[in-house]
Amino acid sequence: YFKYHIEYLPYPTLAELLVYSDHGPEFWTKIIRQLGMMLSQMRQGVSEGYIPYDGMHLTKTRARIENLNHPWVDHANEMINWLEPRIVHVPAVVHGDLCFSNILYDKRSDQIKLIDPRGYHMIDGVKGNQFYDIAKLFHSVWGMYDFNVAGFYPDEKAKGNMMLMGNHLIKIADALGIKTPEIFAATSLL
Repeated sequence: YFKYHIEYLPYPTLAELLVYSDHGPEFWTKIIRQLGMMLSQMRQGVSEGYIPYDGMHLTKTRARIENLNHPWVDHANEMINWLEPRIVHVPAVVHGDLCFSNILYDKRSDQIKLIDPRGYHMIDGVKGNQFYDIAKLFHSVWGMYDFNVAGFYPDEKAKGNMMLMGNHLIKIADALGIKTPEIFAATSLL
């Protein structure tokens, strides 16, 4: 059972911690493990027989591609056409925008907290395909999204932490039947 709470949370986002702090591999391994446990709990909130609607991110991605004025438009269309039949259905309660800037970290309680859910995109309330949430996490790690938004490039320590997190996320995805090429394709379309 999931519910919403409205409260002031004076905690940094994982994006801020990744870009502006100096945490090492132990910290980021702990964070990814917590995210993995949370994703697992979110899958328990939806029956295995549920077939999630995938239109949310496919429709959004197609709309973005249509608005591109770039030589790679054909490549992007080919990529989404290749990816669509390979999308793994992972029924779960979904966040809809599970990137590091929407995940807060409370150091005192050692807990992560999610903000800004995009449940209104879902046809069935908060149920959907966790494949998209996992791709958004990959985008924060492999896509260097948070560094790009901040206008920075990661140093060697940050790159090492992101490689570590990416490898953990690949294991989480693989356990769900999501192969590495599919998750990289979905991430690149973001």
